[in-house]
Amino acid sequence: MAEFVGAFGVPHTPGFPALVEREGQSSETAQLYQAILDQLLDLRVDVLVVFDSDHLNSFFLDNLPALCIPVAADARGPNDSVPSLPERLVRLQPQLGMHMVDYLTRGQFDVSRSHHLSLDHSLMVPLHFLDPENRFQVLPIYINGLVPPLISSLRARSLGEFVLKAIAEWDSESRVAIIASGSFSLEVGGPRISDDGISGVPDPEWVLHVADRLKKGAISKLIDEATTERMLRAGNVGGELLNWIALLGTVGDKPCRFLELQTQFGHGYASWEVL
Repeated sequence: MAEFVGAFGVPHTPGFPALVEREGQSSETAQLYQAILDQLLDLRVDVLVVFDSDHLNSFFLDNLPALCIPVAADARGPNDSVPSLPERLVRLQPQLGMHMVDYLTRGQFDVSRSHHLSLDHSLMVPLHFLDPENRFQVLPIYINGLVPPLISSLRARSLGEFVLKAIAEWDSESRVAIIASGSFSLEVGGPRISDDGISGVPDPEWVLHVADRLKKGAISKLIDEATTERMLRAGNVGGELLNWIALLGTVGDKPCRFLELQTQFGHGYASWEVL
């Protein structure tokens, strides 16, 4: 059976590849991603399962699933012209994808599947830093975090719990790590952006509050607090927190062992020990 070996949270800010290109590998952003990559390599990971929220690039309002799992063998990205982020072909994991669709459906999750898709910055930016050599197979699990109605935080945690069980029952010798991709507070292209950009952080106090819950392993409290209304008060993509809450469903109430914030960007980098 497959083995779950690590859990991590990262941002997917589209400006980061260009920022690191300008500032070099000694920059804070490069060093934070490197800290996560070092842990992935130490754990000898084969497959990355990524809880992610597409930004209406791979999906749109004419076909916007609450939950979607690709069952394709590969996919190209980015599909949204990210500066300093070259297009590449990502190796997906269709066997795990089909196993996950089947397992979640039997667990009464209404999950859709995709046999053909492209990938936007929400997946490609993390892979740019965490898989520069294309060494991992990847399985995105898309959670709608942008367009209400959103699934509840309680449902997101339950999703993570079922994903963990599905990995444990997957007939494979792969070592699997789970990643949450997204921010805690972020407004993109809306009325609460900064004066000098296309995004902003409307609620830095929420960023600090979420981080405190993660440090203490106070997951039930965070789930009670993270209503759709509360998350979207933190920005029009504040629902990306659901990706992190799904991740928490795989680690339980363990405090994270590593957590660094970039509060000015509304996000953090974290890891949990699961072995």
